[in-house]
Amino acid sequence: IRITRRSPGTPPTAPGRWDTLPATLPRRMSSASFTAPGSPLPQRELLQRYTWPVLLSAAARGLGFAAVILVARGFGVEIFGELGFAHATVGYALTFAVFGLGIYGVREAVRHPESIGAVTSTVIAIRLVLGAVAFLALALLTLLPAFRPVAGLVLLYALTLFTSAISVFWVAQSRQRTDVLGLAAVATQALYIGQVYLALTLDLGKHAVPIALATSELVVALGLLVWMRRRVAPLARPLAPAACGRILRRTAPLAGSQMLRAVALGSDMVLLGLLVPMDRVGTYGAAYKLFVLGFTLVGLYVTVVLPHLVHHGTVSVRRMAREVGSLLRKLLLLAIPLAALGVAVAPWGMRRLFGEEFADATTPMRLLVLATLASLFGGHYRPAVLAMGEHRRDLANGAVSAGVHVAAKLVLIPFFGLTGAALGTLLGEVSFALASRVSLRRLEADEARRTVRADDLESAGFASGSTTGAGNPDFD
Repeated sequence: IRITRRSPGTPPTAPGRWDTLPATLPRRMSSASFTAPGSPLPQRELLQRYTWPVLLSAAARGLGFAAVILVARGFGVEIFGELGFAHATVGYALTFAVFGLGIYGVREAVRHPESIGAVTSTVIAIRLVLGAVAFLALALLTLLPAFRPVAGLVLLYALTLFTSAISVFWVAQSRQRTDVLGLAAVATQALYIGQVYLALTLDLGKHAVPIALATSELVVALGLLVWMRRRVAPLARPLAPAACGRILRRTAPLAGSQMLRAVALGSDMVLLGLLVPMDRVGTYGAAYKLFVLGFTLVGLYVTVVLPHLVHHGTVSVRRMAREVGSLLRKLLLLAIPLAALGVAVAPWGMRRLFGEEFADATTPMRLLVLATLASLFGGHYRPAVLAMGEHRRDLANGAVSAGVHVAAKLVLIPFFGLTGAALGTLLGEVSFALASRVSLRRLEADEARRTVRADDLESAGFASGSTTGAGNPDFD
């Protein structure tokens, strides 16, 4: 409802006093609360929506983790290390190929839902081009001596560059369709474990593992496109190349921060692959897969909370910051006991799940559990920074974290081996959470200063008796 001020002499019933409500709405609104379209969800409803994707994601990750155990036990520690090293290497290229366009698409879909068809087509087109560039870069990388033993695995994992390009997972995220997000995750992992089991049964070799991943992602990506056409909007003509260039310039800081995050999170596997024997990489890979499981759950939470914070951020940074603190306190009540349980059962888990040859990963596993807890803090503060479009601040935070990750691991791995890699991850995640929190506090302070300056100017206008105040009928 827009309120206007009545000019002197205007009859009380004239339209100049109050804007009239639409004819379809009663003038007296019910006292019952409701969520208007485009408004942020109440926390209870938001957390209820998160409950379903957690349950579905738990099923999906359970299937995915079962596939990891099948691969580790079926191929042995050395091949398991090769697969982890190749997959982590492709992860860097994948981050470049997505180029922050998913978060850009979420914001555009929330703010301009009528243009979602054109936005989606544009994002897919840009990602396909970037995916082709990244694939070529990986092909050249495999010519280096350190990557020749895993060249075939790298190129097969690189097929996921194109399956990710056509995925419209972020469209469901923008609509807060957590049921679609969860079902897509379950379908992907169910297809993947089925193919892995078949590969082990038929003795198809290690190259069948990346092929299974790419195939399952392709099937689900096509299914999401069908869902979008039926439930959201059909694809429209993508924007012109000049407009695509402008989008890339806008998302470049975000893409840079995501690439720095990929460097940070994948650096332990890659550095271990370059510094220690491949069987040691495979041992660490078991703990790393468990870390990825926890980190993925944090990422799933971010997919739910990002549109929610975008809505709050359109009101004020202070309101969004209060929402972040409230959500974080609630999640910590669940996360801290789970982290304590994970630390306690780490020795049993390594041996029972993977076998005695993976027992050396017990201490790294405990450190990575704590790193996952630190990532939960960052998983609250970073979406708040992104919701305000502060890509450059996020880029700086990512640079700090990546620097801590890589520097700490380069120093610690030669002295402490696998434990040094995990400790470097913990230090890097703590630094990222702290940097993101500081950025949010600075955004609050900037908003407070702008508000104070605006109030001072208004007060000065009244005090001086300027024509903007006294004598103006709008202020009577």
